[in-house]
Amino acid sequence: MLIAGILIDKYGRRLLLLFSYAFLGMLYAFISLFGETLMGLIILASIPWSILTILFMMVIWGDICSINERSYYVAISFIIVVICRLFYLIEFPLLIQQIFSFITIFLFLATFVILLLPETLPESIKQKKELEDYIKKVKEIKKKYG
Repeated sequence: MLIAGILIDKYGRRLLLLFSYAFLGMLYAFISLFGETLMGLIILASIPWSILTILFMMVIWGDICSINERSYYVAISFIIVVICRLFYLIEFPLLIQQIFSFITIFLFLATFVILLLPETLPESIKQKKELEDYIKKVKEIKKKYG
């Protein structure tokens, strides 16, 4: 999760959300197609799930909330996770292939929604990245035309 936090700050929230949802969607599609023989692929799901956990429980709330409200929103996100875990303990009558099929559909739909969302990186980080890209381009042009 620590590495996920570093990647989020380096590459942006939106890109890693897209990666996580697409990766999980493909992974769950394979599991629903091939059944329980590929359950080892769930271990690979820890990569996007760690990114999503950090994003939804800490980073997004820090970006969109004021400092005074931040603790309330983080607490609400933790409560949502606890409630979802309680629902997980309830046995559902669906087969595992059916569950992964539903998950795959919703993950791919979420990916299209994320394409419409703006980046939530702070302005200072965006400006720093733009400045670094600009300096890199200037150096390339200077080297080319010398």
